Amino acid sequence: MKNIITRAFFIISLLLFIPFAASGEAPEWWNESWQYRQKISFDTTPSGADISENIDDFPVLLRLHSGNFNFANAKDDGTDIRLISSDGQNLLKHHIERFDPVDEIALLWVRLPRVSAKTATEYIWMYYGNESAVGGQDMNGTYAVDQVLVMHMDEVEGLPKDATAYKNNAVEFKGGLGLPSIIGTGATIASIEDGIVINNSPSMDFNAGLTFSAWVRMTDAVSEAHLFTMSGSSGEVLIGIENSMIYCSVKSDTGVIVSTEKTTAIASMKWQHLFVTVMPNSRITITLDGIESTWADMKFSMPQINSNMVVGNSIDRSKPFLGDLDEIRVSKGSRTISYIGLAHMTEGPDPKFLVVEGEEINKGRGMPVFYFATIVKNISLDGWIIIIVLVFFAIGSWFIIMNKAFQLVFIQKENKLFWESFLNNYDVLHNNIEKDNFENSSICKLYNAGCNRLNHLLDKISSGGKKLTKHEINTIRTYIDEGFVREDLRINSMLTILTMSISGGPFLGLLGTVWGVMNTFAALAEAGEANLAAIAPGVASALATTVFGLIVAIPALFGYNFLAIKIKGIIADMDIFVEQFMLKIEEKFGENK
Repeated sequence: MKNIITRAFFIISLLLFIPFAASGEAPEWWNESWQYRQKISFDTTPSGADISENIDDFPVLLRLHSGNFNFANAKDDGTDIRLISSDGQNLLKHHIERFDPVDEIALLWVRLPRVSAKTATEYIWMYYGNESAVGGQDMNGTYAVDQVLVMHMDEVEGLPKDATAYKNNAVEFKGGLGLPSIIGTGATIASIEDGIVINNSPSMDFNAGLTFSAWVRMTDAVSEAHLFTMSGSSGEVLIGIENSMIYCSVKSDTGVIVSTEKTTAIASMKWQHLFVTVMPNSRITITLDGIESTWADMKFSMPQINSNMVVGNSIDRSKPFLGDLDEIRVSKGSRTISYIGLAHMTEGPDPKFLVVEGEEINKGRGMPVFYFATIVKNISLDGWIIIIVLVFFAIGSWFIIMNKAFQLVFIQKENKLFWESFLNNYDVLHNNIEKDNFENSSICKLYNAGCNRLNHLLDKISSGGKKLTKHEINTIRTYIDEGFVREDLRINSMLTILTMSISGGPFLGLLGTVWGVMNTFAALAEAGEANLAAIAPGVASALATTVFGLIVAIPALFGYNFLAIKIKGIIADMDIFVEQFMLKIEEKFGENK
């Protein structure tokens, strides 16, 4: 019996702590409503992107295809995709340029807060597989504030649009859209009047420098073409191509002109990634396919720009760049060589920077979502104190329930066997058998108590041949009643813990709830602001104490009622046995026989 009780205690203790064990693993899965996830690992070591310095706020391109992504497990428009930081806590800003479940191709841009240099241990999570998910994209938030223009050229018709928060959309465009490109679709400049015009705006303040980048493919060589032009009343920034040689020329407000050497050729019918950085009082740099190609010293500040920006042609529309353009970007300041190299690697067709790893399935999908991790993480110290007290009450009450249940089962079983033996034998003393044979029987203990006193009295009167007087029989009953009381106490022992758990558990939980809510509102008052995201975790943690109080009280209530019914039956059997036993004693040994 002791082994059975020990095993039962182990089982209930294990069941009690299963939620805590689950909550320890829960943070690994960002949200139980999402069924699938994939790890996206980054490599900035020499075998990967080979980045020598940290880069902040970098927009990385994720290329998904049938080889690395199961489109059948995501929504048809990809709106259930979420990008999460490696700690499983922070939602990363992203947007979808293209999501085609038929051709199984997707292009996603996600903003990485930081890309660390020379490491292969960084990663993020991509979650998907939630039919009820809506609106997870944030196109404007994907780019840092210094990025003033980003054109994906993913439109099929109309004017190219800016993906940044500045909304520097094209106001004029002549050319072709929707043609296959290096990243999705791109634009084509095919005639002398074609080009993209973007209005000048307050966001285009390039006093700290300027960086222009684009994927370019020259289809027709011309003697002179302008790829990018901005000008002011006196100054100008020009990126041009002369006899297939790329160059950048900057004219200051005082008329000084600096131009890079025309030594780097733009290949024909080949996609190339062009970066041009203009750093005032420093230098102009042209980088092609991640490799610095040419540069020139610039010993003056940036010219004041007040005209529109033109891409793919000159301002007077006389020098078009005949070819294809994609992923046109303009930013304030000068991008570093590490940034440029990483951009080229991540946007190219065969990036070494990132790896989309295999799909993982949420094995808990379909089970109720309890958010154990969030609750446990937000429980305050005072809440933990109350929960620990409740846990001890739970362990104690559950152990008592199991222990008493087994004890009462053995008592009932042995009482039944002893009762049958007692009724089948008329001789009262014949049933005075060894106590070890019925060590759990309550009526056997009463019988032995009565027989011991009866034998003592019979030894005194055996020589005189007298019968037992009424007083002596009452003495026997007194001994039996004493045993009855002791058995009653033994059977009902420890039930006080259950009554304390039933009545005290909910009140302790309520105390934790009220205290936790009070702390939450005090913290909000101290912070001076309130919102649902700030209140919800604290209130949830406060309510956790009430849940634990009910977890203690409810099993204790059912267990107590079950045991009370069992004990009531055993006490009734003991009452009946005492009356039957005393009746047999009076019939055989009483004076009135």
